[in-house]
Amino acid sequence: MKQKIFYCMLFFFPVTSVVLTNKIKGITPSFFFFMVYILYSFFNLKKEKSFSFKFIVIILSLLVYISFQRILNIVYDTELSNDLILVSKEVISNNILRRSQITQLIYLLFGVFYFIIIYKNINKNNFLKIKNTIKLSLTVFMIYGYYELIGYFIFNHSNVDFLSNRIFGENYSANVFQTFMGIRRMDSFAGEPSMYAFTLLPFLGFYLFEKNYKMSFFIILSLILSTSGTALVGMLIFFISVFILKPKKYNFRKKKLLLYIIWILLLIYPFYLIYPFIEEIILFNISKFKLQHVSGISRYNNFKISMEYFKDQKLVIQFFGVGFGTIRDTNMFSTLLINVGIVGSIIYSAIFLIPIFYLYKKKHGYYLISSLLSLYIVHMLSVPEFSYLSIWTFLALVYYIACSENHRI
Repeated sequence: MKQKIFYCMLFFFPVTSVVLTNKIKGITPSFFFFMVYILYSFFNLKKEKSFSFKFIVIILSLLVYISFQRILNIVYDTELSNDLILVSKEVISNNILRRSQITQLIYLLFGVFYFIIIYKNINKNNFLKIKNTIKLSLTVFMIYGYYELIGYFIFNHSNVDFLSNRIFGENYSANVFQTFMGIRRMDSFAGEPSMYAFTLLPFLGFYLFEKNYKMSFFIILSLILSTSGTALVGMLIFFISVFILKPKKYNFRKKKLLLYIIWILLLIYPFYLIYPFIEEIILFNISKFKLQHVSGISRYNNFKISMEYFKDQKLVIQFFGVGFGTIRDTNMFSTLLINVGIVGSIIYSAIFLIPIFYLYKKKHGYYLISSLLSLYIVHMLSVPEFSYLSIWTFLALVYYIACSENHRI
């Protein structure tokens, strides 16, 4: 029974635009099975002593850190600013605990314990089954995205998404789609093209590491069709990292060189046909970074306001933050600095970067290192979300591979 709950939770990990109800926000299928798993574990405490202990230790640690933050903010009379992007809309006060600090903490705990559950359940006997479940999940995720794209053309530019029902924030529906050059941008069950790209991005390196080139190809194609800056920057960082980290081999055989030339010639013509589309994607996203697009200007201004606010705080507040879940900027870097300070930012960053020191010893580990780097940098630059389970699913896989001496690498 417990294993069935676990695999149901794992299978639904990419789904964020479908919820069981909008009365209680964030009840995605994975979150529902996660709660069932937690309840099952607590009703079987004798069998789940280690998990229950970790659960209690993490909650107590977070509560101590949050309480320490509140004391510091009261002692130093820390004030928020209306210019910041506050998660909840209560009247600004330096003494009252904000509602968002509780809700965002729940989402963080969901991600962290989901990671622990996945990592705890992976072993050499079921690793293949877990990989197959993730593969099936991502395949369905991409197929639904292609279904939306094809249906958009077949049914006269109509929205064929009949499953997404989540309401983000106050009134933003996940069932609203975006277009680019007359083509529907792929978002599938992610609710938004950039989050669709963010969900798939880390698994590009994982499937190259696994030598599953079919999945890698469809992930790259899906990332391109999302037309997202997240996809463009993420792939750029990934392939540059692979180029730098991959052991160089200069002893190309003649047959291998000939094969590369044939592939290049075969790709030239179709690339020529889709070049205007690719060019437009690149120019569109460059305009964001050059602040020639309203999205880029808005992101820059928000980042500037957040960093000025951070700079004006007392040193101790800069180190420990004003309270987790207080603001959500358009990037994770300034969001972390203000919310949890330098100390919290270092702890959060370490979760992504620690496996690198183990993966470089593994054969083809540079693919996973490149995925970690692209995921972390894109996360810091443009995705202030920590509750997307693609992050924690990928990290669980990476930690297992990095720490397992018996893995095939």
